[in-house]
Amino acid sequence: MATGATSRSCFLARRTGGGRPVSLDVVYEAGGNRVSLGRPHAESWYSPRLLTATEVLEELSKRGWCSTEITDALYAANPD
Repeated sequence: MATGATSRSCFLARRTGGGRPVSLDVVYEAGGNRVSLGRPHAESWYSPRLLTATEVLEELSKRGWCSTEITDALYAANPD
C-alpha cells in the first residue's frame, strides 16, 4: 500500500453463486482508486491500474455490486 493510502473493506454475502462471502477493497492513491474483489474458493478480480470513481462504478456494477455499496466504499477510502 502506498504511503498515505487509506483502505476500506466491505463484506457482503451473495445469494447467487452459492451465497459465498465477497470482499471489496478500495484503496485511494493520489489520483485514483485501486480496487480488488476477493471471493473464497472463487476467482478474484483487481483493477489493473488506478481507476477514476466513474470507472470503479462501471466495473463493479458489471460484477453485481449496487451503486450505494460502491459509493460508500469510495467515500470511505477518500472522504475528501
